[in-house]
Amino acid sequence: MGDFQRKHVSRLVPGNPRITATLLVLVAIVNSMTLGYDTSMLNGLNILPQYKDYFHLNTATTGLNTASLWIGNILGCFLIQPVPDRLGRKPAILISATICLVGCIIQGAAQNMAMFVVARIIIGIGSELSCGACPVLLGETLPPARRGAILGFFFACFYIGSLMAAGINYHMVNISTTWAWRIPSILQCLPSLLAISLLPFVPESPRWLLANNQPEAAKEVLAVVIGVKSLDEPDFVRVFNEISMVLETEAANHPESPWKEIFTGKPNLRRLAILVSFGFMVELLGNFVASMMASFTMSFAMTNLGWKFYIVNASYNIIFLLAVYLFWVETARLPLEEVAKRFGDSPDINFLEGVPNGMWDGVARSNLSKELE
Repeated sequence: MGDFQRKHVSRLVPGNPRITATLLVLVAIVNSMTLGYDTSMLNGLNILPQYKDYFHLNTATTGLNTASLWIGNILGCFLIQPVPDRLGRKPAILISATICLVGCIIQGAAQNMAMFVVARIIIGIGSELSCGACPVLLGETLPPARRGAILGFFFACFYIGSLMAAGINYHMVNISTTWAWRIPSILQCLPSLLAISLLPFVPESPRWLLANNQPEAAKEVLAVVIGVKSLDEPDFVRVFNEISMVLETEAANHPESPWKEIFTGKPNLRRLAILVSFGFMVELLGNFVASMMASFTMSFAMTNLGWKFYIVNASYNIIFLLAVYLFWVETARLPLEEVAKRFGDSPDINFLEGVPNGMWDGVARSNLSKELE
């Protein structure tokens, strides 16, 4: 990969930054596919007589089986912050994949409804944990020029998992035994197995390593991801030092609980505004509770208001537009430290001054100064 000898980064991690980025993406997207697969899988199982008859389902128990995944998601959301922050991004992904694997095995071997529901809750916990660890690993490790597109692809893989589940369920219709629902349940193990098998070939987040007092390991990871040949290259050292400075400043300014941090200071309140507005937008789009309620009321509204109801529909889009314009921050192709600066953090650090954007294109070249042009 380069001239320096690795002491902290496993030699299983490829020296080619493009291959490393590809493996990072694969590890992450299989976890996203797991959640999408499971959500659609049960929608398909609910219409299979083999599944309904085996568990003797009625309206209430069908609702319980369906809701059990979301019960697990609610329980898992309390793990999203502490597990990746304390143990690391990679261990959190390993834990989430292992939890999902265990849940899938129990689900596929379920002998009664209680066993099936418990398995679904376990899967919900694991998939929710991966929702916190995987995108963070991508965001903290990938070059800014690719970060936005790859993170978008990560979330889109939810629907790839859904499509896979729909196709598998379709081919289970003609199986008359309980394997009609056990096979889709067992196949759900595959994304978790793939994630576990790929983890040894990807690095830990350099920013997590820095935040946890492992600067030498962080420097090696950053060098591998960028593709530099020497840890002593002046521009590389400068970028690394400024990342360190930003993390130290954040730690000094917010030494308490991160849950309290989000309500402290104007920059974090702006982040909170983005999170809240984004939540409303998501719930009013697609197959979510708020959108389904809106669809239910639409027929009544159209009867009473006619074409004027379209004005109501358009109104919240205008509100969304204003929220994005007033509160959201442009992050495209920017290092995370520069993004923090745009929120108002670390105003004394000129992260991009004198550091060309090519530093982050992830392509190893013989001369770093040429790479930075």
